[in-house]
Amino acid sequence: MLKLVCFLCLVVLVLSASGLAQPQPSLTGEWECTWRNTTNPHRSCSMRLEQAGTRITGTYSHDFPPPGSYLSEAVAFGSWEGSTFHIQIRGRDGVFGIRDGTVSESGDTLSGTAYTVGGRRTFPFDAARKKP
Repeated sequence: MLKLVCFLCLVVLVLSASGLAQPQPSLTGEWECTWRNTTNPHRSCSMRLEQAGTRITGTYSHDFPPPGSYLSEAVAFGSWEGSTFHIQIRGRDGVFGIRDGTVSESGDTLSGTAYTVGGRRTFPFDAARKKP
């Protein structure tokens, strides 16, 4: 009888654990972004991302002056690591990135920590999926 109880407990545990491993929402799509720091309280940007498994690629652009400035047109690449994603954005003048990024359960919002070239400055980053 004890063996049967132990076996049933093990089955319940395995079935419960398999239900906990929910797939992560896809980052594929267009995103409207904001990032904030002390010198630039609100900056708008946009990203178009493609996700294949844990690999993330895409493009980044922002709408603040001057046109053609730092990272106004850039490529993005990154990956999922555990429950967070990391993206580097490379433009003609350097690298910007998002680390410790998370996706809401609905898959419609992103948040994380943005960083500047060399990681010397960090600031909050948020994004919302563009509606069709």
